Amino acid sequence: MDAKFVFGAINQIYVGTLSSMADLAKKAHYRFFLFNDIIYYITEQGEVSKTGLIKSDIFQHL
Repeated sequence: MDAKFVFGAINQIYVGTLSSMADLAKKAHYRFFLFNDIIYYITEQGEVSKTGLIKSDIFQHL
């Protein structure tokens, strides 16, 4: 498993699981987040689902 860090905070926050990353995204009021190069969406009910997009899909349109 690839552990990830959350950047953009005062301190780096270690995130080792998808559920931990989803919890941080919910606390920050983000609807979308990136984990292991896959983009996830948080539904209105708080469930996490894949968008079908990966990081390279986004960057080719910037």
